[in-house]
Amino acid sequence: MSDKKYYDWDAASKNIDLRDYITYRFPNFYISQRHPVTSKSVELVDNDDPSLRTNKYGVFFKNGVWLYNSRYTDKGGDFVQFVKNEVARGRDWEKVINEELEKYYPVQYELREKNKHFPTPIPSNRIGVGFQLNGKLYSLFKGSLEYITEFRKLSLNTINSPVFKDVAKSYIAQGKKSYCIGIPLINTKEEMVGLNRIFTYKESTLFNEKRFLSTSDNTYGFSKSNTLKNTEKFILCEGIWDGMAHYELNQPKNVEYIFSNGELGKDKAIEILKYIEQRGVKNIEFANDNDLRGNIFDLLLLNLLIPNLKLKASSKEVLTISIIAGESVFSSKVEEMLNHFLSKNNDLVNTIKANNGNETMLSQNDLFIFNKKNESNEIEISLPNRKDYISDFNNFAIHMFSYPNEISISKAESKDFNDDLKTIKTANLKTDLEISVEKTTDNQNQINR
Repeated sequence: MSDKKYYDWDAASKNIDLRDYITYRFPNFYISQRHPVTSKSVELVDNDDPSLRTNKYGVFFKNGVWLYNSRYTDKGGDFVQFVKNEVARGRDWEKVINEELEKYYPVQYELREKNKHFPTPIPSNRIGVGFQLNGKLYSLFKGSLEYITEFRKLSLNTINSPVFKDVAKSYIAQGKKSYCIGIPLINTKEEMVGLNRIFTYKESTLFNEKRFLSTSDNTYGFSKSNTLKNTEKFILCEGIWDGMAHYELNQPKNVEYIFSNGELGKDKAIEILKYIEQRGVKNIEFANDNDLRGNIFDLLLLNLLIPNLKLKASSKEVLTISIIAGESVFSSKVEEMLNHFLSKNNDLVNTIKANNGNETMLSQNDLFIFNKKNESNEIEISLPNRKDYISDFNNFAIHMFSYPNEISISKAESKDFNDDLKTIKTANLKTDLEISVEKTTDNQNQINR
């Protein structure tokens, strides 16, 4: 048994609500929609589709004790039996029970209070036409979880939050023993149309590689966080770790995240916006990568959302954009944008002159150029295809028009929000280590005196 502490197992069985403990221990399990969260007899499942479940636990209250039964193994009993049968899995079960109690008791009250109002995730379970899973999704294995907490630096609070509680899973292909992380792709009907696999075995040459299952549709399919009640805003990110990091850094309320999985084309943008429209949510935040591709995707989304803004053509050097005059266009904001870029042109020319160059060294593609077409009330713009120019234009664009959606843009300090989180946590760890070394040195000096 545990060398640390001994616990009263009978008291634990009477005091621990198995509904709370099971969802704490297996974060991908949730109370089935068939039962209210407050019911004294519930079913806990990890998928609404019975063919995709790894287990189903019936949990009920009888004679002052919470009991369970597993519909897949026919085992059952109280808290002690649950840990022995479902958690220990071949390990020294008596030791495991004490270890579980040592970890669970400090968070028991917090979980009980939180779960009173816990939003029940509505997972995407149906398999779309043409996609074959060819394997099974499980709750996160230890190696998968370590990748997320150690390599991605994400906290357990974020991983187990209502927003992300069962989004990342472990995937095992048919006939294989190895596993990876699996992130489902869905369509606008919330049918699964693909799986983004992330390899987490540190010794493998595939470590941190992302590969889609062969039948996945990443042209149209996208991933997302849990579907929750009272959602007020969608936040768009390129990858799941970026979204989880954004959540951990900013702690937004009443939000869901959508992930494009690196495919930043027009078809993907149309599907994402179609899904948001179906959900009836008007508030959208772009939190795509802080690089050229991320800013171009922001512009593509704005082009689809704002009727008076058109992205007409693009090349490696320049983007051609049209602003069509109308009641929904704020002329004063458009003038601010034009003046900003004309000033940027002047700064560029002056910099070249200051370095003994001249204007002939510039091509038209290096400059912001616009043409007001009086006959069509249209302003045609040639915008250099560079991150700083596109980012500036996007930030002006969200204020130049009146449109049904409320749009905002947030960018990471580094390439993406996961990099920001890693930087912050690494810096905090370094500071903590320095403080620890200083304290150790001070203590040693006092001893030496």
